Amino acid sequence: MRIVPLHEQPHRLHELARRHHPQWQAAHPGMTLAEWEAEFTCHATATGLPLTLLALDANDALLGSASLVADDMDGAAPWSPWLANVLVTETARGRGVGQALTAAIVTQARALGFAELFLFTEDQQDFYARRGWTLLEEREHHGHRVSVMRRAT
Repeated sequence: MRIVPLHEQPHRLHELARRHHPQWQAAHPGMTLAEWEAEFTCHATATGLPLTLLALDANDALLGSASLVADDMDGAAPWSPWLANVLVTETARGRGVGQALTAAIVTQARALGFAELFLFTEDQQDFYARRGWTLLEEREHHGHRVSVMRRAT
C-alpha cells in the first residue's frame, strides 16, 4: 500500500465523489454529487488545506482516502483543522488502511504547523481512541449523536 496526495492523482476526483456521496449523506445532508466533486477539486489543487490523501494498492486500485480540512462541523469554531472523509473500501477493510490514512493525516497536520487535530464520529470512537484520540464532547450533528475527538499532532 502507498499513500499519495490527491493532487498527484486528480483523475480520481469523480471516483472519490461517487464513493463519498452515499457514505457521508447523514453527516453532510443535501450535499450533492456535484458538490462533492467541487470539494475534491479544491483538495486536488490546493497547497496546504484542504488536502486529501489516497491509499492505493500495488495495482493502483483505490483502497481508501482521508482529508484534512479547516472546518468539518458547522458551529464548532474555533476547532481546526479536522480529520475528515475517512473512507476505506469494503474490500480493503481490516487491512490497516484506515490506520495508515489517519496516521498520514496527523503527519500532514504536524508538517503544516498544527498542534492538534479534531474529528467527529458516530460509531468509530474505539478505533480512534486506540490511536491516541480523546473525547472532547458529544453533541447532535444533523440529527445524529456524534463524538467530537481531538489528538495532539
